Amino acid sequence: MISSKTDSNTFLDFQESRFSDAEKTQIISEIKQWNKSSDVRKKQFADTLKLKWFASARDGNEILMDRMLSLRMVDINQKNRFGFSALLVAVQNHQGN
Repeated sequence: MISSKTDSNTFLDFQESRFSDAEKTQIISEIKQWNKSSDVRKKQFADTLKLKWFASARDGNEILMDRMLSLRMVDINQKNRFGFSALLVAVQNHQGN
């Protein structure tokens, strides 16, 4: 995932992969720590993941939000750089669902 410059990897691909549940849990826990990494690529990936989370809230993309939550890739209460949660971002952009 980290070497993909085209952002072609999708959560659906990951969910339907041949990784066991234990492997998925390990991968997800590692990815969640990448925002603290000194490796620039890992940090960028974590930042992009966070941006996707808030963009999906802003745009009302329930499918992407559900996938990210089901994979435990994000914390539902995490805040963006302005201190707003995804719920507040959705409300600000009139996303009723």
